[in-house]
Amino acid sequence: MQKTLNIIALTGETMVVVAAALWLFAPAAAGYVMAVGAVLFVVGRMAGNHGDGVMAGNKDLKPTVRHLYRQRILSYVLLALAVVAILLPPGFYFGIYMRSSMWLLPFIAFVVIEAYTAFRLPAAEK
Repeated sequence: MQKTLNIIALTGETMVVVAAALWLFAPAAAGYVMAVGAVLFVVGRMAGNHGDGVMAGNKDLKPTVRHLYRQRILSYVLLALAVVAILLPPGFYFGIYMRSSMWLLPFIAFVVIEAYTAFRLPAAEK
């Protein structure tokens, strides 16, 4: 089961990266590809016995490791915000003018947190 969830997460992650590149050529299609990829990525990462959601609430882990898992969950929220922003047309939302490239802000924050936790988690779990 865990192997299947890892494949689902990897597929979703690949779709998110492809959608980010596709945005330059076909912005309308990139939003939907990113939405499907984000759902697959988050479900693949959060589900299972050793998913990020279970590990973030595990009281037996060191506080540093739990904090890193919570940072990953924050990155999933940022990815969801990026998906919403890529699907919105340019205009005013909540008093802020959103350009068509505004989705890059939460997306870049998502990438930075994912890269940080990918390198930091194995070292902290030892």
